Amino acid sequence: MQKIKPVSYLIDFDSTFIKSEGLEALAAVSLQNNVQRESIIEEIKNLTSRAMEGTMPFAQSLSKRVKLLQSNKSHIAMLEKSLKNEISSSITRNKKFFTDNSDRIYIISGGFKELILPVIKNFGIKPQHVFANTFVYDEDGNIIGIDENNPMSKNGGKVQVVTNLKLSNDLYIIGDGYTDYELKKLGLAKKFIAFTENITRDSVVSKADEVAVSFDEFLFVNKLPRSLSYPKNRISVLLLTEIPKTDLDLFFKEGYQITDYRNVKNPEEIINHLNKAAIICVDQSNEALLKQIPDTHFPLAIGYYAVDKPQSTNLSERGVAVFYKQHIAKKIISYSNSGNTHQCVTIPNLKLPQHKNVHRLLHTHKNVPGILAQINNTLAKHKINILGQYLKTNQQIGYVIIDVDREYDRKVLSALKKIPQTIRFRVLY
Repeated sequence: MQKIKPVSYLIDFDSTFIKSEGLEALAAVSLQNNVQRESIIEEIKNLTSRAMEGTMPFAQSLSKRVKLLQSNKSHIAMLEKSLKNEISSSITRNKKFFTDNSDRIYIISGGFKELILPVIKNFGIKPQHVFANTFVYDEDGNIIGIDENNPMSKNGGKVQVVTNLKLSNDLYIIGDGYTDYELKKLGLAKKFIAFTENITRDSVVSKADEVAVSFDEFLFVNKLPRSLSYPKNRISVLLLTEIPKTDLDLFFKEGYQITDYRNVKNPEEIINHLNKAAIICVDQSNEALLKQIPDTHFPLAIGYYAVDKPQSTNLSERGVAVFYKQHIAKKIISYSNSGNTHQCVTIPNLKLPQHKNVHRLLHTHKNVPGILAQINNTLAKHKINILGQYLKTNQQIGYVIIDVDREYDRKVLSALKKIPQTIRFRVLY
């Protein structure tokens, strides 16, 4: 059996590790009282985009941007706290991945160490693993240029730095710009992952081996430890009716992919999306569309925007959670994230405590004698330590939720799925 080579992760900083561009943020601080503030920042943004898209040499872009800054050390100190609040949401969510793998994580950035080091400090990334530019100051602490002896200040700087590192591991480069892609282009990296959580550059995305709309997505695709069992961006919501703006905002905030088909009349087109959607929003006028969902597709949940309960009869026996009346999106999100079925009309109602530092196993099954015993026997066979167990049934189905230690024999998951009469099985963490 071929031995799998270990991987080192080379991660960009601006618009990847953080949501914004460091120099633009610094300019926003230093130019506060400048009447030309907006136009100067816009010029800096334009120069950044041209370098990241590969239409302007990086060194030329960097030099022009720094000359526009009008900044000093005091502005950098003022910026430190706000930049920490700019860390990409999915990076923050997966902080443990960084602390656990700090020996194999490098920040390779055309940005500046003075801005980077305070931000990455709490992620366990070693200062000697940060390769970035540094400012040059005058005796009063004003920024007057950049250290031109630093290879990161030059065209092809990332390539030179990574070449000099002579890392023996396979290298995955994660970033949003053309300079990140160059590492793959020249054969230094095994994979280039275009990171699009904060910005999407089509010219860069077209060259990527993978596109990660979040760090959750990158970890999921590469089967790496992560904070979420399933990336939110992979959960699709199909709108077939008007929903309150508060609900729509909640779905967007959660990171779900929204497909708006409220005004689409083509039945075939609608049915095609019904076959894929995880969450479907309908009302009384188009409830009949739910009967078009094939038996092979099991949506996670239905949002029924009506006062009365839906008439569809087979949703309960298929383990599809249906919520109706008010604050529907909040209930669906709670069910998706923690398994709560409070006020669900198709699955027995359980309102659970939050699951922290555990894996939560959710098993929906036909309500026949002996299922719970089979579940517990399966857990015992795999020596699973149960931290909490909750069961509720109705006439048709049973719903059991089990909290277990994070470390356990993963073979138990497939064993639980194979228990006869199982309708749906999910793992949450």
